[in-house]
Amino acid sequence: MAGYNTRFHDVGFDIPKYLLPWNDKTIIYDILKNLGWVNQLILVANKRDIYFKDQLVEAIKPLGWNDSNILYIGDTKGQAHTAAIGIEQLNNKYLPTFVHNADTIIKGRRIDFIADDLTAKHDAYIDVFVGNSPKYSYVRAYENTVIEIVEKKQISPYASSGFYGFLTGHLYLEYYNKLAEKDGELYIADVIQSMIQSNKQVFMNPLGSNQETIVLGSPQEYGIEIARQTLGAK
Repeated sequence: MAGYNTRFHDVGFDIPKYLLPWNDKTIIYDILKNLGWVNQLILVANKRDIYFKDQLVEAIKPLGWNDSNILYIGDTKGQAHTAAIGIEQLNNKYLPTFVHNADTIIKGRRIDFIADDLTAKHDAYIDVFVGNSPKYSYVRAYENTVIEIVEKKQISPYASSGFYGFLTGHLYLEYYNKLAEKDGELYIADVIQSMIQSNKQVFMNPLGSNQETIVLGSPQEYGIEIARQTLGAK
């Protein structure tokens, strides 16, 4: 939630995109509702959006969260850096830990099952769907074991939804810190690829008919989905 929101702001949206209307509530509400079981939550937002804090608190209150679950920060070096700041705030970094984009709604996943799989035999998890946009990360996999992940290069049909899991938050920080001094923006995909190169075990979800991925990262994507909702209501 700590990005610049440039694409939406440039076309006239003044509020952060995670607070845009969605199914009579907000995007962030639907994201959190569909995650299901979560033991601890940190929402990492940009301090330039602190004006909207009351609206954010109202959006998450029905789900049992409050302002103690929100962390406002300055600009970061990118997605991976933002995730590292959030994970540093967790009370226990030695439990299965998940990171989720604030502009993608995923349905039909079970965090508790994924956490069990991480604890039993894997080091990281990448949630995927069938994608075709050059904006996404893509993975190559063999029988749901990920052997490569790259940013913004379509190497397979399997695109990352922006939902990632790690055996522990500490493990993520260990690999992030190895890359933190590199120039340019650092993505979570870069961190996971470093793990793969160190022979860590990374898996992805098998695709199923009960799964749905709704990407709302751009004004165009949001507009298309709102139109679909309107048509469905009629």
